[in-house]
Amino acid sequence: MANGALTPMPTLVGFVALMYLPSTEALLVGVIGRHHPMKDQANFLRAAGQISKRYREAHFLLAGRGVDVDNRTLLKLIEELKLDDHVHLLGERTDIARLVAALDIFCLSSCYGESFPIIVGEAMSCAVPCVVTDVGDSAWMVSDTGRVVPPRDTGALAAACEEFLDIGPAGRQAIGAAARSRVTELFSLPSVVARYEELYENSIATAEMIGKASEMAYQSLSGVSPDKNA
Repeated sequence: MANGALTPMPTLVGFVALMYLPSTEALLVGVIGRHHPMKDQANFLRAAGQISKRYREAHFLLAGRGVDVDNRTLLKLIEELKLDDHVHLLGERTDIARLVAALDIFCLSSCYGESFPIIVGEAMSCAVPCVVTDVGDSAWMVSDTGRVVPPRDTGALAAACEEFLDIGPAGRQAIGAAARSRVTELFSLPSVVARYEELYENSIATAEMIGKASEMAYQSLSGVSPDKNA
């Protein structure tokens, strides 16, 4: 059973554009997560390198513990990819909701180890189109409201992001609205509570049926007449 993902209304769209980017016309693609091999930020950056060849106005936001300007591994890769002016390493933040709501596209680049990534649900609830790797429940979460690519496939990750950039603001808004509807219907707290209640009720009803069937079988085998008053 899924976790009860929050579904806040998208707010402060443009927050990042105003604070970190040279123009409000810039396109923002982001990934959120601590620096760890499973998160595969390197794959995201390599995809960013491909995307930036077609979309020079694209900027790439990375936030999370250890994802900052002191991270020599990421800085070296950014320099090699010539993305110095297009990548923003924000480190650990307390305003993730505002950052996610400002994205044009959210990416989950993890290559293993995910189960039910809450950050994907948060992006969907902010009506942000999601491109996710096929790890854990990510594909099930986004379904046809996002794009699912194989882990460690830089070309596929870049192509999926470019597909969302190609359809323009109106297309991304439609995809984002579908994502928000899906997360609200399936993963909001009231929805999850209702399914747990249904599960418990069905379990109780099944247990009662099994109990009655066992009693009848015992009576039949032992020759005891059923108690009509029971």
